[in-house]
Amino acid sequence: MRKTVAVSSLMAVLVLSSCGAGESHENGEGAGERPHCRKILGDAGMSWLESSVEGDLHLGGTDDLDTVRSLFYKQLRTWDPDDADGYFSFADAHVCGASVAGKPPGEGFDIRYTRSVHSFGDISDDDGKLAKVPVNSDVALVYGRWSLGNPPSYNVYFRCQIPGAPAEQKDGVPIMGEMVDTLTGETGARTRMKHLLHSAQVMARTLDCENDPVIPSEPPAAVK
Repeated sequence: MRKTVAVSSLMAVLVLSSCGAGESHENGEGAGERPHCRKILGDAGMSWLESSVEGDLHLGGTDDLDTVRSLFYKQLRTWDPDDADGYFSFADAHVCGASVAGKPPGEGFDIRYTRSVHSFGDISDDDGKLAKVPVNSDVALVYGRWSLGNPPSYNVYFRCQIPGAPAEQKDGVPIMGEMVDTLTGETGARTRMKHLLHSAQVMARTLDCENDPVIPSEPPAAVK
């Protein structure tokens, strides 16, 4: 199941790379056209993204944060802890995408949020193929290449008790953020995880998590 999620993330990057140029230029984002990336990454994250690429940067993102909150509330409030092993349809939220004009199809940057397919205590490292770094009782990081042919992905999981959802939801269905980046040329996971953690802080505030998860600004030293 997890490999299917990874493939869908890659497809999101492909779509953004091919159609992002028609959405907005960074110069136009300040005018309020599509401010999704700046909201989710913050000023430091946007500076990193802008300085890490060469060429005409195009930004996109299909879901603003108000829409994401409404969508996640609707879906997670209907989750049934008595049917935790049953089929649970969940629509992802793509909150930031970027591409550069003239780059080959498939080169892009994407952040999406969804629900974890694993409970918080069972977050998988794919039998040791991935790096899994527990952060604290609320947060875990997982990163690496889920399958051959796909780019590495960088994932943050956090426990978030959605208002009005069953009490078991924060552990049974944690929130997952995923970054796929074939655009910046960044080496290693640390910088990517730093900016992904910032996005998770923004998402936790957006969702008004009742358990007030402790999401750090920096990844642990184990993340290189």
